[in-house]
Parts: sequence; C-alpha cells; structure tokens
Amino acid sequence: MGIPAITTTSAERRHRGERRHFTLTTLIYGVVHARRRQARRAMDHLTAPMDWYSPALFAFAVGIVLLSVVDALLTLHLLSNGAWEANPVMAFFLEHGVAGFVVAKMVLTVTPLLLLTALSNYALFSRLRIATLFPMLFFGYQVLIVYETLLISAI
Repeated sequence: MGIPAITTTSAERRHRGERRHFTLTTLIYGVVHARRRQARRAMDHLTAPMDWYSPALFAFAVGIVLLSVVDALLTLHLLSNGAWEANPVMAFFLEHGVAGFVVAKMVLTVTPLLLLTALSNYALFSRLRIATLFPMLFFGYQVLIVYETLLISAI
C-alpha cells in the first residue's frame, strides 16, 4: 500500500494562515457557551482568543464601571457648584444636557472595557497582556475619585 503522496493543493492548504476569525458573534457565543480558558498551543499563549475570563478581570471591569458612575455623579456635583469640565469631549456632551453627558460617559467607558475584555489575553507591545491594564485603570479611577472628593471638600 505505501504512503499517500502530498499533493500541491493539500500542501498549500496547510500554509494558508490563520483560519479562525474573531467577530461580535464569536464574543456573544463565547459569553453564553464559555469553553476556552487557555491557549491550546504554546505559541498562542499571548494571542489566543478566550471565551472564559477570570473572575478578577470581571471584578475589575465592574469596579471600573461603578467608579465611572461615581465620577459622573461627582463631576455633576462639582459643576453645580461652579466648576467646569476640563475634558473637551465630555464638555461637548455637557452642552447637550445632563442625560447626554451621562449616556456618553457610560458608552465611552463600557465600550472600551468590552473591547479590552475580549482582547485581554493579547499582548500589548509584544510583552504586556492587555488584562494587566485593568488594575491600572481601576487605580486611575480611584485617584480621580479621591481628587474630586478633595475638590468637593474645598467648596
């Protein structure tokens, strides 16, 4: 019988590149049917898409959203006492009312968090996992809340 010969088409098929595609449907399906907790290949450890995320990552994401809500409330309090919005993007939304400001604040917080969560296992600058940004963002929001609280206490 012998060994079957490798044809040109099967050799080309093996070197086509990445077959997996990451889409919004992939993300939604993965949230409902989480299976992939780690990369299957050693070479994929910093680039493999995951559909199960650690509880710590989830806790940081929820914490960041909650701190963003507190930031919005403190900002509105400061604005009602004569302060002005230093962020030009948020100042633009404030010109359209409080509801527009709050909606924009939540959209501009939650949307990047969802993207960062989906890409949390990917490497940033070939070394740093994106998941390591979550504690940094959480700490940054804490510093902002402390600053706003000090401004309120000075009123």
